[in-house]
Amino acid sequence: MLPRTRALCVAALLLGGCRKTPMPPADARPAIALAAFLGEPTAPQTYIEHTGTGPLLDAPGHDTAQLTEQCIPTALPDDAPTLALTQVMACRTTHPDGTVHASLHGTHAVGAVFFAHRTGDAPWQYHAPKVRVPQSFSIGDAWAAQHGSAPNAQLRRCDAEPTPWCADGAAITCVTLQVHHVSWVRNHWCPAHGHMGHEGVVVRVGAAPYWSWSSDATRSDQPLPSLPIAARPLPDLDRMADLAHALTPDRLAQLPPEAARIPE
Repeated sequence: MLPRTRALCVAALLLGGCRKTPMPPADARPAIALAAFLGEPTAPQTYIEHTGTGPLLDAPGHDTAQLTEQCIPTALPDDAPTLALTQVMACRTTHPDGTVHASLHGTHAVGAVFFAHRTGDAPWQYHAPKVRVPQSFSIGDAWAAQHGSAPNAQLRRCDAEPTPWCADGAAITCVTLQVHHVSWVRNHWCPAHGHMGHEGVVVRVGAAPYWSWSSDATRSDQPLPSLPIAARPLPDLDRMADLAHALTPDRLAQLPPEAARIPE
C-alpha cells in the first residue's frame, strides 16, 4: 500500500499489472497535466554534469563536464516492439568527447515513456517501457511496476514531490531495486521552464557509491534558474548500502514494486 497517496495504474496498460491504492482526499493538490508540465521537449539544453564516487558530494577531484541534450522527433524503428505511441522522439546526450548516448521516448495513453537506449550508432537496446511522467498526476502520487523477471527483475517506484525550484512544479523521484543494486534518480520540472535539473545515486555491493547532479543549465541559450546542490539533498548513502546488501535474489522476489523506497 502507498499510504496517503494515489497509485497511478500505469503498469496495467503497459505491462499487464498494477496494485491499486485509495484515491486521495478531495482537498488534495490539483492535478498537473503532462503537456503543461514538460514544456517544449525539442529545445536544446546544456548543463554541467558533476560526477564522482564515495561519500562526499564535494570530494576533491570530482569530475565535471558540459553536456548537451536534445530530443528530436523520429520514426519508430522497424525492429521496435509494438507499442501504441505518439510523438516518438530520440533524445540524445552529447559529451565533450563527441560520445552520444541516446534513448527512445514516446507518448502513451499513460504518459511519457522511455523504452530503448544505445551509444553512438550501436543497435537499439529495448526494454519494457518505463513511465517518465504520467498524463496527469498530483503531488503525493506514486506509481510502480516490475520490469523483467528473476533473477534480473527490477522493481521501480516513482513519487511526485514538491521541488525547491518552484511552487507550482514537481520533483519526480524514482527508485529502482535489483539484486544487490539500488539506484535513485530525481528530476525537477517547473511549468515556466520545463526540465530544471537532476540528481542521481547508484549503490552496488562491492563498489563505492556513484553520484551525479546537474548545474548551470541553459535552454536555447537562455540560462535557467539555478540551485546549489545543498538545496537538493540526496538520500543517505549508508541506508542505500544497507538496502543493497539486503537485496538477495530471494528477498527481492518477495517484494512488491511499491517497496522500492530508501528506508528513512
